[in-house]
Parts: sequence; C-alpha cells; structure tokens
Amino acid sequence: MDDQIKKIAALIGHQQQQEARVTALIEAFEKESALLRQENAKLASAIRSLSQATADVTDTVRQSVSRGIAQVSEEVKAAALEKQKPAINALTQVVNEARESTRLIRRESA
Repeated sequence: MDDQIKKIAALIGHQQQQEARVTALIEAFEKESALLRQENAKLASAIRSLSQATADVTDTVRQSVSRGIAQVSEEVKAAALEKQKPAINALTQVVNEARESTRLIRRESA
C-alpha cells in the first residue's frame, strides 16, 4: 500500500506541475496577446495617418495638375488667337473690299 500511496502522491505532484505550466503558458499568452493588440492599434493608427497624408498629397497633386492644365490651356488659346490675327485681318480686309465692291455695283446699277 505504501508504494501505491507514493505513486498516487507522485501523480498528484506531476499533475500539479502540469497545471502550473499550463497556467504559466496561459499567462504568457495573455500578456503577449495584450502586447499584440497594442501594436495592432499603433499600426492601425499609423495606417490611418498614412492614408490621410496620401489623400492630402493626392489632392495637392490633383490641384496642381488642374492649375497647370488651366494655365497651359490659356496660353494655347492666347497663342492660337495671336496666330489667327493675320488671317482675321486678311478676312476683314476681304469683307470690307467685298462690301465696297457691292456698294459700287449698286451705285452703278442705280
């Protein structure tokens, strides 16, 4: 009977050691899990900040490109008008000459 009591006591001792190990592992897991949640929150915050910064940069670039396009468009229009001036002047002269010719023809016809 004495051997059986020793075996039972050894099993109980072994069981208690196993429970202590499991408890320590659970506590370590919970600690690491809490640290992981904190790091996850920091990462989420950094991602939000980066996303906002990216949106700001995108908006700034969009505005700059839009202003650039508007400026180039105005310059192209101005250049086109400048190039069209000789043609417009020539057409105006032709129209004026045609009017004058028409007036002369009407006078002669009358």
